[in-house]
Parts: sequence; structure tokens; C-alpha cells
Amino acid sequence: MIAAVALLAACDSAQPPIVCDTLPDDTLFVHQGLSVTPCFEDPEMGEITMSVVSSDTGSVTARVVGYTVAIRAVSVGRATITVTATDPDMLTASTSFTVEVPNRPPWRRGRMPDAAMFSGHVSVRLVSDFFSDPDNQELTYSATSSNRVVVSASLFGDSLVLNARREGTSILTVTATDPGGESVSQESTVTVSVPVDIFRDDFETEASFDDWELGSNSDAVITQGRLQVYNVVAGLLGWIETEVAAAPWEASASMGNATDSVFVGLVAVVDHSRFPAYLIQIGTDYETFEDELGRTNYRFFIWDNEREVWVYADGWYGTSPLVADVGLLTEVTLTAQGGDLTVHMGGQEVVRVDLVGRNLSDDLTFLAVMSWPKCCETGHAGVVDWVELRGISVDGSSMAGSRTTPGIGGRLPEIRLEPGIFSESVRLVPRGR
Repeated sequence: MIAAVALLAACDSAQPPIVCDTLPDDTLFVHQGLSVTPCFEDPEMGEITMSVVSSDTGSVTARVVGYTVAIRAVSVGRATITVTATDPDMLTASTSFTVEVPNRPPWRRGRMPDAAMFSGHVSVRLVSDFFSDPDNQELTYSATSSNRVVVSASLFGDSLVLNARREGTSILTVTATDPGGESVSQESTVTVSVPVDIFRDDFETEASFDDWELGSNSDAVITQGRLQVYNVVAGLLGWIETEVAAAPWEASASMGNATDSVFVGLVAVVDHSRFPAYLIQIGTDYETFEDELGRTNYRFFIWDNEREVWVYADGWYGTSPLVADVGLLTEVTLTAQGGDLTVHMGGQEVVRVDLVGRNLSDDLTFLAVMSWPKCCETGHAGVVDWVELRGISVDGSSMAGSRTTPGIGGRLPEIRLEPGIFSESVRLVPRGR
């Protein structure tokens, strides 16, 4: 009798769920996902609930979605996914499988461009612009120069510093390596040249005007060996230009303002369909740009041909003790070489723009002097003692027709903040020339 009772109790005991099919191991790349349907049966036909656990959620995540399990690869690694079925009596059954997320080598992003530099100059470029990692891992970089006598290369994080030492060429190799040791390299040629004198005008006589062309709203005189450029129509720019062709190049001018009602500027017009001009402007400003920039005595702008505005970004303006007062002269230099555009005043760098990273041009086609008067003013001159261009002269015919002179339109200046092509840029609608 006792044996029969025991047998009956055994038959009435609950049975745990049963795994009716196993799940195979799988491989996913970062950002990939999959859905699997585990197979469980309950002997008592009770409702089964599922839960899932990943042994490494930093590599692979898993969650239950209805009757399936959604798997997603997050980072390189390996995880065991355990799916558990629970019946109404809290009895369980589990099945596990492995998901591996393999490491992939970094990718090249675009082509690292060749660089043309002047001996004695330094260039800085971000190498991270030319590599990416498909697994979102942090890359480390190394760089070598095939001819360190010509140019040396050193890295500070992802900033590559090129130091041009002497005339010649060198092959630059930059390698990006991921944490798993996978790597990829890019090469570019660095050519170091000694800049030569291309153009200089000391404005000793009016014969200098043979090399310059005045804008339609402009006039100019040469007095005591100095060029004075001014506007003749209220609210419009004064402008005078000369045709040149160089790449790389270094343009310098000794310039200033005759009164506090005008801002003189040196303009480099380049071969670029959208951003064809760079302007460095000097003069202490208390009202024209102050609402957006604060008080400044130098400002660097780039002409946006698509929107017909001058744009600028943080770091392109400020106040420097090297900018002379009204009636005095400041030596200003614009240099485009090694993938950088720099602005120097009195030998000190005040602005640096990454031409390569911003997809800008260093092919110079024109130099211009601009006088930007305050609103409704006429006849206030920007003064230039001399203008000089050094660099490597190129055939200007290859750039013929590429120039678009900025500043045409006859509009009064208007300043307003809006999103732009450059980070936190401010839009400046120009006066016509």
C-alpha cells in the first residue's frame, strides 16, 4: 500500500520544460544583429516565459522580443548567450550558444593628399581624417618619412607635424592601428621647395597701376610711396587686384588704415568653386562686427560663393598688440603650404586653417587689397606700403576662368548668426566692390 502511494506521487510531480532544439554558434560584426527562436516544450502544456543573459554585454547584447531573442553586436569580443525557459511551476530549462564579434582592420578614408611645403616651415594636419575603424575602436597612429633629411614627421595623438628641413621629396607613410593590432597605411609625397620671389610692389610711382586693376566702385592713389585704396560709393567696398598664379605661396603686405572709419584687408583669391577667397582684415572695431565678435582688431573671413557671404569660425578673430593703431602700418602674411593656411602678424601666428580637412584650395590666382568702410562712409583709405608674393609660380592658364571675385552685389552689410559650413560660423553679407 505504501509503495502504491509513492508511485502515485511520482506521477503527479511537475516536469521542467524541455529544450527541443539547440541554437548554433554565430558570428556578427559590430552593429550587426540577428533574431533567433529558441525551441522549448512544457510537458504539462503550461505557458513558458523566456529570459536571456549575455556573458559580456559590452560585446553582445540580447533581449527577449515575444517568442524570439534579439542579438546585437556592440564591440569586438565574444559572449555566451544563455536563454532560459520558465514554466508556471518555476521550473526551468536553458540552452546556450556563442556569438563572436571578430576584429576587422581599419579602413582608409579617402586619399591622404600630397603636400607642398617651404623649407623651414612646419605643417600640422589631422591624420584621423583619412582613417576610420569599422568596429568603432580608437585608433593609434604612427608616421615615417622616407627622407628625414628633407622632412621629419612626428605625431601628437592624431595631429601629424611635418617639419620641412631642406629642398627635396620624401614619401610619408602614416599607419593606423586598432587595439587588436590590425593596421592599414596611407602614403603621400611631400615636396619641399625653397620659395622664390614672384611679385613685389613698393608703390614708388604710379607705374605700379600697370599691374593692378581697380574695382568699379573704387579709386586709388599713390602718395609718398604708399598705395591708398578707397570706395567712391557709400556702403560699397574699395578694391584693387593683381593677377598671379602660385602654389604653394606666401603673400605679405605692410598695411594700415588712414582713419578709424575703414578696415583694410589683404585678399587671396584661389581656385575653388565654392570658397574662392581668403581675407585678413585689420582695424580696431567697436561697432561693425562687435555684436557677433566682440571688440577685435583682426578678423579672418572666407568667401562662400554658394551663399554669397563671408563666413568665419571661432579662432579666426581676436585682438593682438601687433596690430598697429590708425595711421601706422602692420606687416601681415598669408601663407598656404603643407595643407595649412596661416596668418601671421609681425612674425606671430594668429590664425591657422586646415585646408585639407576643410577641402579648401591653395591654388592662388589673384591678390587684392580691400578697404571695407563703415556704413555709409566714402573716401576713407586703406593704406599699403608694399605687397610681396613668394612661393612656387605655376602656369596661370590652368586656372583661367576659375576666379569669382567676391563682394559684388552692392548690398549694405548685415550680420546674423546662422548654421554654416564651418563650426559655429557667422554669416556676413558683404558690400559690393
